Order: sequence, then structure tokens, then C-alpha cells
Amino acid sequence: MIVLIVDDQINIVEGIYSGINWKSIGVEQVLKAFNALEAKEILKSQIVDILLSDIEMPGESGLDLLRWVQEKQYELICLFLTSHADFEYAKEAVQLGGHDYILQPARYEDIEQSIIQAVRKIKGKRETEKYSSYGKLLFNNSERILQVLLKEWFTENSTHVEHFLADMRSFNIPINESSKVYLTLIDMISDRDSYSVWDPPTLSYALSNIITEHFDAYRQQILLIPVEEQCFLCIIFSRENELVSTWILKQQLDSLREFMQKYFKCRIACYSGSSLSIDMLGKRFTELHKMKEDNVTFLDDVFIWNQDQMLPQNASHAEDIHLWNQFLGKGSPDQILKQVLSFLRQRSEEGGLNAERLKRFYQNFMQLLSHMTGYMDISVNDIFEGSEWLDKSLHSYSSVADMEKLIQYVMEYFQSVAVSKQDAQRLVDTIIQYIRSNIEIDIRRTDIADAVHLTPNYVSRLFKSVMNVSLKSFIITEKMNTARTLLRNTALPISMVAAKVGYANFSHFTQAYKSFFGVTPMEDRQN
Repeated sequence: MIVLIVDDQINIVEGIYSGINWKSIGVEQVLKAFNALEAKEILKSQIVDILLSDIEMPGESGLDLLRWVQEKQYELICLFLTSHADFEYAKEAVQLGGHDYILQPARYEDIEQSIIQAVRKIKGKRETEKYSSYGKLLFNNSERILQVLLKEWFTENSTHVEHFLADMRSFNIPINESSKVYLTLIDMISDRDSYSVWDPPTLSYALSNIITEHFDAYRQQILLIPVEEQCFLCIIFSRENELVSTWILKQQLDSLREFMQKYFKCRIACYSGSSLSIDMLGKRFTELHKMKEDNVTFLDDVFIWNQDQMLPQNASHAEDIHLWNQFLGKGSPDQILKQVLSFLRQRSEEGGLNAERLKRFYQNFMQLLSHMTGYMDISVNDIFEGSEWLDKSLHSYSSVADMEKLIQYVMEYFQSVAVSKQDAQRLVDTIIQYIRSNIEIDIRRTDIADAVHLTPNYVSRLFKSVMNVSLKSFIITEKMNTARTLLRNTALPISMVAAKVGYANFSHFTQAYKSFFGVTPMEDRQN
């Protein structure tokens, strides 16, 4: 607590300041002012909790000061001191909101008691406001809090149904131990980058409203729970415990899927099943999640557990490493990989891939790759050296699309090492010519790739294999050497030299130059 004492008589201010044990009554700081003007300056710059002011002062009175405080909407408690037992003073002080009216001369104990009461009132008000704000926060975020609790319950495979039911009761959700519900997993399987502009709560709110509109006509209610990025679990229930049929459920989910495609340009997959009792929720969530993982081709459809078989159960394809090894004697690595890619696409189109089979395909592919590199006397590490694909390759079995990208990447590598030395040198010469002709711009790998009609990865690998230096290092070297020549042989301003080698930011150019040569451009020119 902070107290401001205001009185035009210095001895009274100093007496109160030194005569009260402020710390014992919960006051951390005591400020002093000797007129209303000084008090205003303090109040403008300092938060004050209690104003202890004389009423009669030259110029502006204590009552005038309180009126000014109220105009400024400063929150504090005002205690008045006065040596006149004038009822009109007391009446006006009370009307203005003064907390107490102390007649002088007053004992320090009396002033102390008045301040103690003010401190208690302030603390009580703050405590009330704190819990009120907690209540508002809980009310305003109740849906989000429930989502967090349910996400934890489902994703941790909890078997304690009583915890789930307790959450339902706490948030007044009409689901109890005798209720039947539908559980549906909704996965946004395309254009995930387009959702980066939506923060998760907004996306969840929008999707919840859309699903509610699709089921509201059937008097069904929903709880939407974000369980993974762009993946939501939806509990569909009825307050009257009268669920729609599975046929209507599928119909409305199909309608939802078409709505999302038409208005949001988003492909979604819905995984659901028959109605179930509360004690089966955890098991059904596991089943739905497996359905989602098995959709490695990212089909946008509605899949019903025990009704639709996502994949033929008798599908048996020979992704056998022995068959693949036979490819080794039938052509170049490029041709072998083309056959493997065709094999993958054929199996995908036939609907014969799930998460387990795709993972086995990936393992067999990596084994084939090991055989190929051994056959050619190169290392698998050479393929992924210094590449972002090193990390990507470790998880390429998560979808058919990622697996195809991995095969394409490896194909490009073998294409680059298969190029004759003469052809490789000719391509690198073209790349170098492009760099030197465009030294004044911020040259990017994609620009070079477009210019020579090759992929960026191919360009990087080819350049390094011929020049024994990375493409990025070569570009920096060319720019720095060009900049040094201009600095030493022309009178161009350093900022102009920076612009001529593609640096729009003078500071970045200076840092790059010093990092390369060990001296700043200015130091190099002066030497």
C-alpha cells in the first residue's frame, strides 16, 4: 500500500509521517505533499492507494483535490483531516466519497486505525475483483478448458470413465453413464498450409459451428476436441438420448465433407462408427485413429468402422526385396527407381496400402537403396549429405505422397551422378555464367534451377560434384571478390558497391564482407 499525506503545515505532515508505524499496518511507502498542486503532480506519476489530506489549504482545498481525483478516475481511498468540526465540511466530504473524516488534533492511534480500515477495504475489494476476474476467465474459456481436459483423456488412452463423466457434470454437458454417442474423427487432409493463417482456437470455433449447423436439424449436439494439428474429435450426442441413425450420420458427414470442399477448398476425411456407450469411448478412439493412419493415400471420404473396409483384407502384394533386387540386373539406377515408383503408384491406385504395408514398402526401399549404393560403390550418406531430406527420409512412410517424393529425390541424385563429365562441366559452366551475369541481384538456388531447367536439389549436387564447393559458398565468393575489385579500383560509395553485388542492406553487406575477408569494406579501401 502507498499513502500520500497532503497538508500545508509541514509540522503536521512530518508528525504523521514519523508518528505512525506504517509497516505494521501494511503500508510500504509514504509520500508527502504540502499543497494540492504538489499532490496532483505526485498522483500523475505515482499510483497511490490512500490519500490522507487536510481539507483547509491555501489555493485548492482537500475537497477540490478529491474532485480532481474523481475526474481523473484515480482509484484510491480518501481520508480527510480538519481542525474544524463543521458539519457542512463533513457532509460534502461524504458526498464526494471520502472514506473518513478525522478531527484535528487527533491521536496518531486514531489516524492509524482509520488507515487500517482503509487498507482492509482496499484488500477486500481487490480480493473480490480477483475472484470475479477468475470467474469471468473460467466462464469465457470454459469451452477451451473442457477441450483440453477431453483431449488429455482421449490421447492418454484413459480407462477411467468416471473422470470423463465428472467433466461432463462439471460443465453441465447432458452425457451420463447411460448415454449413447457417436465418435467421429475429422482430419483435414489437404492444403494444410492454408490453415496457417487461422489460429487453432479460431479454426476449432469455425469448424464447431459448421458441424453444429449440419446436425442441429436432427436435434443432435456436438463437442469438438482438437486432438492433433488439423485433426478433430467430434462427440455427437442428444439431450433426449435419441441419436440419429448411422445412415443419417454418414449422410450428414458426407454433406459436411462436400461443404468444406466447396466453401473452404479443403478435402477432409471423416472416420466414425456405430453408436456406442460411454465405456467404449477410449477403444473407439483408438480404432478411429488407426483408420486415419491407414489412410496413407489421403482419400477424402467418410469411413464407418465395421461397415466400410478401407482396405481389402486379403490384399497381398509382393513388396519383396528379392523381387526388387532383380531390377538391379535390368537397367540403370534411374530405370530401377522408375519401376519402384510405378510399383508404389499401382498399389496405391488398387487400394492395397495401409500404414503397415507402406512402412514395409519403405523398409524394403531403403534396403534396395543400400544394395544399389553398394553395387555402385557409393554411400547412402552421400545421397543425403547436407540435405534437408536427411530428416524427411526418416519419416517418408507416413504417406504415399511423402514416399513418392523420397523416391523422386533419390532418382534425381542418381541422374546427377550418371551425367558424363563433359555434360556435367557444360552445365556447371552455364550455372557459373548465370551467377556472374546476375551478380547484382540476390541469387537464389531456385532462380538458377529455373534458368538451366533442372531441379534445385539436382543443381546443388551437380555443382558440388564438379566444383568441390557448395553452390552457396561459390556465390558468396563471387560476390565478395567482385565487391573487393570495385572497392579497390573505383571511387563508388560503399553502399553502391553493396548494391552492385546484390546486398540491399548495407549492414548485412559489411558483416558478410568482414566475415569473408577479416576486414570491413571501409578498412579494406583505406588499406
